[in-house]
Order: sequence, then structure tokens, then C-alpha cells
Amino acid sequence: MIKRLFLLLVCLVSLTACGGSVEVSSPRLAVARGGDSTGYSEPRFAALDGRDLGPVPVPYLPISLFYSRDGRVRATFRNRSGQRPEIEVISTSGTIQRTIGVDDAGSIAWMAVSPSGRWILYVAEVVDPLDNTLRHSLRLVRPDGSGRRELLRVPYPDQVLGIGAVDPSDTMVAYSIQDGTSSRMWVKPIKEGPAVPISSEGAFDAVGEFSPDGSLISLLTFAEVGGTFTWRAGLVGVDGSGFRMLGITGDMFWGACFAPDGRSMYVTSSADNGETNIVREVGVDGTVRRTLTSLGPLDSVTAVLR
Repeated sequence: MIKRLFLLLVCLVSLTACGGSVEVSSPRLAVARGGDSTGYSEPRFAALDGRDLGPVPVPYLPISLFYSRDGRVRATFRNRSGQRPEIEVISTSGTIQRTIGVDDAGSIAWMAVSPSGRWILYVAEVVDPLDNTLRHSLRLVRPDGSGRRELLRVPYPDQVLGIGAVDPSDTMVAYSIQDGTSSRMWVKPIKEGPAVPISSEGAFDAVGEFSPDGSLISLLTFAEVGGTFTWRAGLVGVDGSGFRMLGITGDMFWGACFAPDGRSMYVTSSADNGETNIVREVGVDGTVRRTLTSLGPLDSVTAVLR
């Protein structure tokens, strides 16, 4: 009996012993490893300094994998020709835990899992039955498939709903609406209440995520700097105050994820015309704390898990 307990302990301590893997419970990075010409990426875990911690168990390579703050709720979506789009909730062991069909949609544009893991936020492309026109529909559903609700519907492609996020208290969502050549960010209560703009009209801003205390939203913006339009990362208060840029630029920005203490962010940008990704930890004051050179050349940080 003692020998069996000792062998079990050895398996739990080692990530590779006995042919298995164990979830890392300390703060870690969720990483999408690029390089596949199909556009699909391999999800992996990394330490906060960028050291690789191994692959995330998945039943197939997803277009992207989305996480709750503790990493326990994971989900992705699939659009397949001739079939209804589906949201799939993935267990921590890598199996499909639940499939949520979206029967009235032609496709899903993007999605996010709330920090608490209680909600999945997504945009569906639907045909409005009243006038037979295309619409983008912003929706919520719980990971068990219950609680479906629509928050907003806009005419598509005249307006495009961009990437959004749910706040840590599950009381509001943030999203962007692209209208022609500009994109503006908004916040809206999950229950009842009007949407409020939090970025200036005429900008091109996209939502990153809420800070751990819910007071700030990270953003990615395409703006003119010194006579040249370039991508930058920034911050804004949930009431629209304190809008500021972080002072780093790149060919494209892929994410701005808050560290566990909310004092810095992991920002992924591309360089060399998209041939290389650069991941930096940047303080909310704009100071670059470090560049994560241990990550692969096409890795991007998609979430910071606590």
C-alpha cells in the first residue's frame, strides 16, 4: 500500500511520469502556438516568464481556445459548411464536455468566456426574419447551454460587432462596433440598461479584456502616430475616463491580457510583416518590464490564468 501511494505521488509531481499530464494550478499563461498554414493553433501553457509548460489537452486543434480566469471552463466554436455552428465546451482532460448548437445562425464570428466561467459571450451571424437581412447578434449562453439571451443586434456588414469581454462581476459586457472605417468601444449592462460609448467616435478601437478588479479595459487601437497609422495597445476606465496608450507599437496587436495582480499586461504584437510575434509584459504605466524570449516565434498569449 505504501509503495502504491509513493508511485501515485511521483506521478502527480512529474508532468511526464507514468505517461500523463497534470494541470498546473499556479498562475500561468495560455498560449496559442502558431505556424500552421491552416490558421489553427496549438494551445499550450507557459509560466509567467514564458517557459513552456506543455500542451493543453484538446480533442482537436481549435481555431482558438477561450478560458475562464481559473482555466477550468474552456470553450471554442466551429463553423462547418452545411451544418449549424456550434460552441463546444472542453473539459480539462481534453474531451468535449458539451456541444451547444446555434440553430438560427449561419456562423459564429468570435466568442469569449467570462472570468467567472458562468457565461460564454459570442457574436452570431443571423438572418433577420422580418426583412431577410444579415445581422450581427451579440449573445450570452451559460456553459451548460441554459440562459440564452441576446444583448444587441446590428445590421451586417454595414456594422460589424468586434471582440468583446464580460467583466469579473458578470454585470456588464464590453464590445466594439465597426462602422465603415472606424470602430468604437461600448459597455452595456447584462441585465437592463443602455449601452454607453467609452472611446471616441472616429477611432479604430477593439476590446481586450477587463482588469481583475473590473475598473479598466485593455484595448487595441489603430491610430495615427507621427503621420503614420500604426497599431498600439492602451487602457481606458469602464466609464470612459483615463484613456491612455502604453507607448509600444507593432505591425499588428493580437491581445492585451492582464497579469494576476492587475498591475501589468501581457501584450502580443507582430513584427517583420507578421513573420514574428513579440510578447512583452508591460506595466499599466506603459513601462516594458520584460520581453518573453522563451516563447516561440509565432506564439501569442491569449489569457493569463490564476
